[in-house]
Order: sequence, then structure tokens, then C-alpha cells
Amino acid sequence: MFNGQEKTFEHYLKSKELFKNDDIKNASSEIDIAIALDSSNLDFQIIKSKIISETDNYEQAIKILKWLSSRNFKLDTVNFNIGSCYFSYGIHFLKQNDEDKANDSHEKALTYYNYTINSNMQYFYAHVAKQEVLHNLNRYDEALVVLNNAINLFPDNILLICNRGVEKIYLGDLTGAMTDLNKSIQSNKLDLFGFASAYRFRGNLYLKKGNADEAIKDLTSSLKYNPKDETVLVIRAECYKEKGLKDKACEDYRKAADLGFVSIYKTIKEYCTD
Repeated sequence: MFNGQEKTFEHYLKSKELFKNDDIKNASSEIDIAIALDSSNLDFQIIKSKIISETDNYEQAIKILKWLSSRNFKLDTVNFNIGSCYFSYGIHFLKQNDEDKANDSHEKALTYYNYTINSNMQYFYAHVAKQEVLHNLNRYDEALVVLNNAINLFPDNILLICNRGVEKIYLGDLTGAMTDLNKSIQSNKLDLFGFASAYRFRGNLYLKKGNADEAIKDLTSSLKYNPKDETVLVIRAECYKEKGLKDKACEDYRKAADLGFVSIYKTIKEYCTD
């Protein structure tokens, strides 16, 4: 019996590792084996939902997570993951230029992130996610409040300083934004995603200040950390366009479109057609 349980857990751990390395197909196969061997382990269902959400099947992932919630299983983690599914669903709709559905999904994400924080104030990523969803809802002042409250809870976390810099851009405090973004980049304490975000928004800030050359440098750095960020490609394309570098601009527009930024095809048609 023990050997059977050990083998089942090996499949679970292998699935988590494969998922971490973006091998979604094999991660799915491994977790399905684990569930077949032990359908009573609800932790297996959490990783199953995460894998499903990576295939953009958010409704099925949410269905699994809400079932776990009905059983009062790890409510902070489950609610956070439901929020993340709705958040990703919202991003999906934004790419499709469906703002109403995007906003509806983001509002639902916000609800579940609040559930997470209410049940576990120390759930760090719920604070970060709440700020991000408020940002996408254009509620920048509320996002800044969330960040400042989180900084009080986690004073040594540099990601919060980075994200605060982002919100300051949208609130018009460009000097304060540059200070926070410089501090976060110079700290060398961000993870890959954090560096990608910091360089992206500092690049955007340079563009707002009319410095396309510095913007391109930062956006290129951002893409080194996250080469599949279609939004960064579009922003860099705008920088190239401003400098009259049509070929480079159109190359970035097309890369962004291939990554799912379908609304940019209108620009490609108008600007890149010879």
C-alpha cells in the first residue's frame, strides 16, 4: 500500500515539475495518472485545474476549483486560483478587443482575490494580483492603496516597489515612478517576471518622456526576460515607428500578432502594407 502511495505521489511531483517547465501536455498526462491512482487526494485537483487553465479552458478549471471550494478545501489557495483563472480569462477577452467581457472577468477575479486576503492576510500574491486586476480595470488609485498596504505587511519585498512605480505612471507621477522603477531594477532582487515588468514599464516611461532610444533599450531587456510578451513587442514597435524604422516596427507588430495580439492586425494593414 505504501509503495502504491509513493508511486502516486511521484506522478504528482513529476506533473508539478513539468508544469513549472511549461510542458503542459506531459504534465497533464502525469496528473491524470496520479488522479486515476488516488482520486481522493484533492491537491491533485488543484494542479489539474492549473494545467487546464494553461490550455485556455478557464471555465473547466474554475468548475474544478469551485468544487474544491464547496468542500472547504484550502480556501485561500483555491480562491486565489479561481481569481487567477478569471484574471487570465479577462486578459483573453482584452486580446479579442471585448472590453465588456474582460471587465466582467476582472471584476470576478477581484472578488476572489478579496476572498483570499480576507481568509489569509499573509497571502502575498493575492495582494499583488489584486493590484494588477485593479490596474486592468483602470482603478489606479485603488491599486496604489493596495500596494501601500501590502508594503506595510511585506516591507522588504521589492516587487511591490516595482508595481508601485507602475501605478505612479498612470497616476501622473512620472518622477516618483522613475524612482521606484530604478530602485527595483538596481536592487537585483526581482525574479524573471519582475525584471521583465520593471524594464517594460520603465521603457514605457521613457517613451512617455520622449526618449525612444532609452525606451527601446529597456523594452529589449524586458523581452530577454519574457520573450513572449506581445504587449512589449507592440510598445517597442511604436518606438521604432516613431524613429521611422518601419521594417523593425512591422517585425515587432507581426511577432505580437503571432503571439495572440490579434487587434494589431489593423495597424499592420494600415502601416505595414507596401
